Amino acid sequence: MSILDKVFGKSSKSEEDNRWAIFLNLCTTIIEADGVVSDSEIGFSRSYCQKKAPHLNNSDWDRIAALADSLGPE
Repeated sequence: MSILDKVFGKSSKSEEDNRWAIFLNLCTTIIEADGVVSDSEIGFSRSYCQKKAPHLNNSDWDRIAALADSLGPE
């Protein structure tokens, strides 16, 4: 059992989606650390990820972002 199975359960759809969701969740947690969240910070993190994985389209990133949000701050 991998760490991703522990976080997302065995029925996770895509291991790549899960990895990007963890990364986006970490970015969001760091952005929120100072108590100020700007649209440019959020936009930068998503733009960075899109450049690193250009094969994923906007709907993929929407799904990944929703998955990242569902993880919460823990």
